[in-house]
Amino acid sequence: EIQQQYERPLLQLVDNPKIGDARAFAGAYARLSRPCVYDVAVTNPPYPQAMELLRVLRKISKVVVMLLRVNFLASEKRYSYWTSGGMPREIWQLPDRPKFKKGGSDSTEYGWFIWDDKPHLETRISMLALTLLAERKRWEGSKAR
Repeated sequence: EIQQQYERPLLQLVDNPKIGDARAFAGAYARLSRPCVYDVAVTNPPYPQAMELLRVLRKISKVVVMLLRVNFLASEKRYSYWTSGGMPREIWQLPDRPKFKKGGSDSTEYGWFIWDDKPHLETRISMLALTLLAERKRWEGSKAR
């Protein structure tokens, strides 16, 4: 899904974008023999399925961008993936905690994790700008409708 106000600008930037549930795209294309069907995959995945989805999306997309908890990096289960070349190229840290539910923010830090197929030795972490209070209130008001 994509917010309606962002769909038109996206359509101007990307030829023939596929907008929908990344899990459905990943499932449909996981069995393809040719890699990199998509230029970019952007998703806010269900956290329990994030690693599985990441593995598939990296096979079918040149660039993968996922909104994830920052503690996604800290896991014994994912350690071997990270140390075998699976670390993201960049993480764009959100300075504001997102509000996924009405009433309050999540108590967890989030960031946009970005993978591509270019070799790299380290992950760059950048802090995004704060979202202005007026913008946050406007967004919260639109979600209540």
